[in-house]
Amino acid sequence: MLRWTSCTQGLSRPSTQPRPERESKPVSSPAAHPERVPEHRRRLTWRDRALKELEDLADVMPVAALTAVEAMERMASTGFNYGRATSEPGVWYFPTGKIGIYYADDGTTLIVQAVVDARRLRELPY
Repeated sequence: MLRWTSCTQGLSRPSTQPRPERESKPVSSPAAHPERVPEHRRRLTWRDRALKELEDLADVMPVAALTAVEAMERMASTGFNYGRATSEPGVWYFPTGKIGIYYADDGTTLIVQAVVDARRLRELPY
């Protein structure tokens, strides 16, 4: 079997020397030990205004509305804030394709403030 070691050195043959055995080390990664990973899930709530805006957008683009809801649920379940800060303190913006979501994050709960058609966004609500 021939292998390239680099573009400048050309072909080389695999070594016939046996590889030294590797010493097994304990894994300290939190991903390897799910019981060590802290719980960061957040509650997700929607303001009445945001639900109305989402319903209106769902009439026009149902797939985009479903994608936006799933994105917010995923954000709440992972506990990570994927959005970017807005000019309003404590309010974040997260674009989910065609729909943009403004939400507040207090560390324990994500509160959806507004839902907008990101393609037609001329004035920022926050």
